Amino acid sequence: MQFINSQSKRKFKVLKDQKEFFFGVQPNWYSSRIEFRFEDKSFEIRKNNFWGTSFECLINGLIIAEMSLIWRKENTIKFKEKIDDEFQEYQLRSKRSKGWLSPDKVYTLTNKLNSPVLKINFSYKKFWKEEIHLEFIDKENYALMMCAMFIIRQRQDADGASSAFAAG
Repeated sequence: MQFINSQSKRKFKVLKDQKEFFFGVQPNWYSSRIEFRFEDKSFEIRKNNFWGTSFECLINGLIIAEMSLIWRKENTIKFKEKIDDEFQEYQLRSKRSKGWLSPDKVYTLTNKLNSPVLKINFSYKKFWKEEIHLEFIDKENYALMMCAMFIIRQRQDADGASSAFAAG
């Protein structure tokens, strides 16, 4: 499976066997909110409050996931399969795939038993074009995948902003 961003990174689509599986959009350039549709259900990922670093994923207006971005720590996703279920905790870990100087990373989403659920290979082609490959290790859960992709994008934006400040 492949995740493709538009050039402005405000629109994205997921390809499965070279066919568009689902797509999403970031409605406003100034907001971190994203919306996507999958199997006649509308999903939304938005910030809990203006200054905070916690986010929530909603399906048709009901909360199914809570995410937190903690600087220099592992990122957590609390996710429930169905509305009536309890939250299960997942950890998103990253490591460089080719070496300490390479920007390519492998992100792994693990459950509370520390077994991998999703693997995301993030690499750059021609130094600027992103190439993102997704691989479910356990059963496929696209809302959980989008929560992980959202955290990755937020983390990259924060890392990019901090490096621009240090270099500027």
